[in-house]
Amino acid sequence: MTNINREISETAATLRRNSISAVEDLAAQAKDTMATATEKAKEVAEVAATEVQRKAEWAKEAVADGVAQVSASLRGSSAGDLASRAKTFAKDNPALVVAGLALVGFALTRFLRADPVAEAAADRPDIKPRIPRPAAAKSPAKRVTPKKTADKAKG
Repeated sequence: MTNINREISETAATLRRNSISAVEDLAAQAKDTMATATEKAKEVAEVAATEVQRKAEWAKEAVADGVAQVSASLRGSSAGDLASRAKTFAKDNPALVVAGLALVGFALTRFLRADPVAEAAADRPDIKPRIPRPAAAKSPAKRVTPKKTADKAKG
């Protein structure tokens, strides 16, 4: 029996070592895979950042060119021509017109609600914003208590 117990113990120890080795190998492979994936993600992020910056430059130039073209067009057009173009544009692109009007409305609302004193206080810490104070009560509020009607209901 001792011989069998020893063989079982040795087999169990061998299985344990093999299992530990297999798990360590899998963990090392997973670590390498994660490191590779992280490096690739970094490269993709760098390429994307470069591409976004390039497209931002292109967009900035396109907007500047567009504004210059609109400016030149406005200088060379009469009011009637401009109204006609606006009408045609609105018919051809109603969604853009609605979105533009919503944006203008939002901007106008923000502009009208702006508090110049609060904005100045945000920019300069030495200016204290005005805080409206509640009006002082002239007399203490009277407590109103309902009349008891239980006596009247009985009779």
